[in-house]
Amino acid sequence: MLWNEELSETIEYPLGHVRRRDECFDALLTKFHLNLSKSPLRDRSYILAETLISESKLDVITVTDFLKIFSWG
Repeated sequence: MLWNEELSETIEYPLGHVRRRDECFDALLTKFHLNLSKSPLRDRSYILAETLISESKLDVITVTDFLKIFSWG
């Protein structure tokens, strides 16, 4: 390639890159639910996601209540 040639390719940034953070949230949430659906926590995946996503819920939940979400016994 010569220095005076123009580039015709578009360079895409991967999901999670600073320039694509807004568009990756839905994909990551879908992946989160998909992976939890295969675990004993599948019934609580939405509660866990809501707690982790909501800053106000995460600020007020006690450690004990947060850990209860992970117990399946």
